[in-house]
Amino acid sequence: MRVKQIIHRAQILILTLQKLKKHISDKFTLRDSDVWLRRLNKNIESCNQIVSNEKDLSIGLKRKLQTTIQHLKAIRKIILNYQHKHFGLGLQSSSRETNTNEMVVWESVASCFQGRVQTGVIINLLHKDLIQFLNDCRPIFQQKISQILKKFLLLKVNTTFCGEFIKAKNDVQGEVDVKYLTTGNAVVDLGTELNDWFVENVQDKILNQMSEFQERDSGWALNNIIYLEININKFEMGNGSSFVELPKEIANKRACINIRNDDQACFYWSVVCGLFPARFRQYLPSSYPYYKSVLKTENLQTPMEMNKISKFEKDNDISINVYILEFNKNEKTSFYSVLPARLTKEKREKHSNLLLIQNKYYPKVNDFDPDPQDNDYEEIKYHYCYIKNLSRLVSSQLSKYNHKKYICDRCLNYFNNETRLHDHETICSSFNEYKVSFPKYDYVEFRNHIYKQRTPFVIYADFESQLRKVNLKISDKTSKYQKHEAYSAAYYFKCSYDDSISFFKSYRGLDCIDWFVEEISNLSKFVRSKLRFIQG
Repeated sequence: MRVKQIIHRAQILILTLQKLKKHISDKFTLRDSDVWLRRLNKNIESCNQIVSNEKDLSIGLKRKLQTTIQHLKAIRKIILNYQHKHFGLGLQSSSRETNTNEMVVWESVASCFQGRVQTGVIINLLHKDLIQFLNDCRPIFQQKISQILKKFLLLKVNTTFCGEFIKAKNDVQGEVDVKYLTTGNAVVDLGTELNDWFVENVQDKILNQMSEFQERDSGWALNNIIYLEININKFEMGNGSSFVELPKEIANKRACINIRNDDQACFYWSVVCGLFPARFRQYLPSSYPYYKSVLKTENLQTPMEMNKISKFEKDNDISINVYILEFNKNEKTSFYSVLPARLTKEKREKHSNLLLIQNKYYPKVNDFDPDPQDNDYEEIKYHYCYIKNLSRLVSSQLSKYNHKKYICDRCLNYFNNETRLHDHETICSSFNEYKVSFPKYDYVEFRNHIYKQRTPFVIYADFESQLRKVNLKISDKTSKYQKHEAYSAAYYFKCSYDDSISFFKSYRGLDCIDWFVEEISNLSKFVRSKLRFIQG
């Protein structure tokens, strides 16, 4: 009960400060800021004590506690920024240049979740545009992840965007609410290009979710960017005993041998299983030679990382294909599909097909559906199995007929006889590195949330021109006989938030194009100055 009271008290403080935001911006004094900072620090300290001392909190309470600390720290940083800059709520009104450090700032946050390496929030101080905010978050994200990768070779990272949204009613400001957009966990290692990873797994996903949220809940618009939460977790394939049971549907096909190893060498045991078949007790490691006695594993870690398999292939003169399971669920049924995850570049005489399974699966989503919530406190374990009969494993997903099929282990297409399969493999191996699949929906749409928001500035321009006769031969079959010559240009500059800035201009003369280009250049500088230093 004490924990809930502390969180409730902190949330009331956050709500109060959010309501006083306009007052803080306009009339806040340094004495006011000191008073509120003391209250914020006291609440942050109380919440941090809970994190340190209370280990048996429910998942919902842990999440609520962490979110509360993040909001408290975001408000505290804004007030501190006000003290330093003396411009009101950290929104600078000077025309001097503003660097990234003055636009966003990192704050570490205590976390109750096991397996969490670090949690932090990138707090927005000045940004009004979401894309610019995410662009400024990127270098901070790269710096933090690069530091942590020096200690942990493999991480899984998820993010949560927090923003204040407003819903207008009949062109009048209506409901205001804080909402969260979450991205699922994605793996980061030493070979990851962090810039591309951030764009793909954070920026694009948040923008897509923003677009879909605003389409789904018509009328909501982003009013204020609060922070981007970064959760960095340890990622361990097969922590402790890496054994994972096959899903019942897959086990019933009797197409895989799942070795019950008690170490993290499931990859090696699965390869040995294929090279040295056992007649009895095929699931026991004791039925096979010890993997280090028959395989070269020097300078290779366990568990085996996917990007290290190529080195293993080269050292052992063997080729490996790895497949994964995709969980599909609809209103009537649920089932697993087998997909290639890693295909060898050159198929050797010694070859093994392995299935990489996990202890928890999430239903497949369409390209534009938000990712399922991958709970960062729930570790996903991975385990390799040996595929002894690929045809039996994938046959039901390829055709309703139960006769034996000859499967291409690259593209998973099937044939009725071995000769046709051999002819196909010769061609397939030269260009198929992945299985090609096509979306089931009929069309795709371009959706971008920025086009649903009212732009602060719009230019409406028009030209008047006359046709002048010319006689210009362009090619043997083409001649130009008319030319447009502009003699008049005009434009209307519209400001959506301050109509006193709006104006109309026009010019007549054969040099109207040059005049218009110079006007646009001047307007771009004017708009840039307004957008960089928007006063809240």
